[in-house]
Amino acid sequence: MDAQISTAASAAFGIHTEEVGMSILFNRKMGFSFLIAVTGLLFLFIESTYYQYVDAQGQLHESWFMPLGFLFIFIGLLAMGIFIIVGTFKAIRQSLA
Repeated sequence: MDAQISTAASAAFGIHTEEVGMSILFNRKMGFSFLIAVTGLLFLFIESTYYQYVDAQGQLHESWFMPLGFLFIFIGLLAMGIFIIVGTFKAIRQSLA
């Protein structure tokens, strides 16, 4: 069934099967990067909602959700940027060849 869809897409849009496979792979990488960034946002939400409090001595208690949140957002956005730049250079190289 998937082969029929990719063949139909190839015929309809003039895309070679290899390009369709590359596009799906690129979308999976971008989707995974986006999922990492959204997980970072979820960590920040959990941090702000549940895990901050000041005890009787006035000491602030925080969890590791804030640093993990920023780390995941940074890694997700960095990976998305790398995939976009690499994909753009590959598309330019293919169009020039």
